[in-house]
Amino acid sequence: MMASSTPTLYTPSNKQECQAAVRKLSRETVISLDAEGVQLGKDGPLTLLQIGTLDGTVYLFDVMINEKKQDKKFFTETGLNAILTSTKIIKVAHLVIQEHEGRKLPAREKLADICKMYSENAEVYEGKEDVKLEWSKLAGNFWAKRPMTKEMLDYASADVTALIPEVYETQNRYIRENGIFDLFEERVQEEIELEIDPNAKERRKERTAHIRM
Repeated sequence: MMASSTPTLYTPSNKQECQAAVRKLSRETVISLDAEGVQLGKDGPLTLLQIGTLDGTVYLFDVMINEKKQDKKFFTETGLNAILTSTKIIKVAHLVIQEHEGRKLPAREKLADICKMYSENAEVYEGKEDVKLEWSKLAGNFWAKRPMTKEMLDYASADVTALIPEVYETQNRYIRENGIFDLFEERVQEEIELEIDPNAKERRKERTAHIRM
């Protein structure tokens, strides 16, 4: 099963449309996620959240615009926080497979490399690295540019459509054939906690203290 080369884009523009999109997403069993922002990290703000589904639909949530409208309550009032933390919806994963194969502290791979590992057909946005280099020469707030151009929309959409269904199906088969679903769930929970729990990094440090690089 292959996703359509031209995904269906849905860009909810207000709280009600976002809530309707979240209700649809809550019925999904598998999603792929990505995000863009201004120097995205601990201090850099998230401006765009992309969620892809198995039928080739991509939901682009304009976090920057909607948070301004909703006084920083965008994720809670739309229900997106429940989607992101749900244990019933599978998010495509890679690090746990690398860990099972002996890399206890796996490096975070580029999306294009992950696609090559798990699929013969999945592709990222054509010229992705060239585009990133070009954008890096511009102002660091590129992903705060509004309205977004078609190139920005295509780039953001491709990052999630590349992951499902084929990459997900290959990863899922590996996890189940090797009996590491419990480990997968543990590592997903750990990744979530790293973002919200100040003690999570110390716990991971203790877990990996005996591992030789």
